[in-house]
Amino acid sequence: MVSTQGAAGSIIRTYTLVNTGSTSCTLYGYPGLQLLGASGQKLPTEVLRTPAAEATVKLAHDASAAFSLKYADSTGYGSESCPSSASLEITPPNAYHSLTVTGSAGVIDAFGGTTQALKCGILNVEPVAADQG
Repeated sequence: MVSTQGAAGSIIRTYTLVNTGSTSCTLYGYPGLQLLGASGQKLPTEVLRTPAAEATVKLAHDASAAFSLKYADSTGYGSESCPSSASLEITPPNAYHSLTVTGSAGVIDAFGGTTQALKCGILNVEPVAADQG
């Protein structure tokens, strides 16, 4: 599940992770992220960890946790652009297997850099926290 907000050239998405296993699990820290193209190829991705308090989140079966992802959605560089992802690969903290988010929740046009040099794929992520809703 994902919710999206936008403000002044940036997008904030909140992704929800649900424990579908039969036993409880524990998450602590930041998820891993990778933007993927239409054929599954890796796109330029730079994950920046937003400084925030990390907490251990214990999830029973069907319980959820969430994290927020923020990125710039325009370049400010005229006609220059970055590739759009077709999906987003998420590796939950303490996990060895990734999840792939497709559809509109996986489409990200992440821009960044400086006024002198465009840089594609910059994602700012917060640590996983207990889901509040």
